[in-house]
Amino acid sequence: MLGALLSSLQTSLGQLFSKAFVLGSFLPMLLFLGVSLWFATALGGAAQSWAAAVSPLLAVSTTSAVGATWRITLWLLAVVGLSLIWSGLNGFLLELLEGKHLGVLSRVLYAAQLHQATEIDRKIQEYRRTLRELEYEGPAAASPAVHSKLKSRLTDARSVGMTNVNTAYPAHPWEWLWSIASGKHAARELTRVRWRRVTGQVNTLQTLAPAVDGLERELKVGRSTPLEFDHVELLTAIDDARERLRFEVQRLVNLRQFTYPTVSNANRGETALTVLAPTRLGNLTRTIRSYALDRYGMDLEIFWTRLQRVLQKDTAFYSTLSDAKSQVDLLVSLFCLTVLFSVFSSIYSLFVQPAPRAFLIAATLGPISARLLYLAACQNYLVFADLMRSSVDQFRFDLLAALHGQKPPGNREEILLWRLLGGWMGYGNDADVTYKDPV
Repeated sequence: MLGALLSSLQTSLGQLFSKAFVLGSFLPMLLFLGVSLWFATALGGAAQSWAAAVSPLLAVSTTSAVGATWRITLWLLAVVGLSLIWSGLNGFLLELLEGKHLGVLSRVLYAAQLHQATEIDRKIQEYRRTLRELEYEGPAAASPAVHSKLKSRLTDARSVGMTNVNTAYPAHPWEWLWSIASGKHAARELTRVRWRRVTGQVNTLQTLAPAVDGLERELKVGRSTPLEFDHVELLTAIDDARERLRFEVQRLVNLRQFTYPTVSNANRGETALTVLAPTRLGNLTRTIRSYALDRYGMDLEIFWTRLQRVLQKDTAFYSTLSDAKSQVDLLVSLFCLTVLFSVFSSIYSLFVQPAPRAFLIAATLGPISARLLYLAACQNYLVFADLMRSSVDQFRFDLLAALHGQKPPGNREEILLWRLLGGWMGYGNDADVTYKDPV
């Protein structure tokens, strides 16, 4: 239902060439027909004859300029008519990409989404556990930080080495090679740490501790320029590992929160908000409703049309929101038309008018293009969903004022208020509401 409500962001189709209509329907349909006619012309034979018959732009004109103009005008009107029909399907097509009306296929897609969400959760827990191992030696919060102890060991070892007589350790290159071959030197461990760092991987205590053990032994023996470089590099790698783990935890938490529906402080019955959709786009849609319910107790299934009226008063923000929705509609239309073109042209060039080269092009470039368009649609929907969440943050009290409601004193009272209003307005539940006279 929320997807259908969001489709109301489109400008009314009474304004024939509005930006939403041109981007969401007319332009995709024009591209679809143009590519179809080009493909039919390139295919030759009956397809080329059909293309020349239906398109005045491809046929050889033998009539007057006025007649050609009328034919082109009728052709454009036909495109507009098809675009109007297609615009009426935009809501349904968006629901399809959200995972609705797919039947058995939705079960397979749901399994993939569940696996991806579970993998993100597993990574978050793994990085948090690794960060705890690197920061604290024991369960007590007051225990010394492990990363500080590792750095102190290296610094103390370097101080011992500076006082030894081996001021140019090792004295000969062969001693260095022998120490590496015998496993006494930390070169292999340092190489592993260095490789993980330069390739963007996360160093853990399991990779850092052996490097510290090996370099500590070498630093105590003596000092040299290579050892100084290794010492500084390993100190930097220890700090980098801690900061990288913190960054990865926060990045994955944000990814989980804004890609899949989540509930941070679930109350009774609210865990249903975490139920996933079968597709990535569907989960992005559900994050909007789960965010509003989780943070403020506001059910957008009930309040969206009322909130939209408040949003329209801020023309700049509403224009930004409408533009983001228009870009999503454009990519959704292009995706669906690309799939339609790929399926039809593949079947036609394989069975009706066999053409191996045309079939190969349609069967390979079509799915690749469709995949890229779907990913682009998801990325643009991510931006649109963030704008929707921002609209709830910024305009919910304006909506409350428009409903003549009392502004709550705190966030807990606000959650209770929106739940009571939602139950009363949406389901007719028994609730006591106190009104505030407009100023």
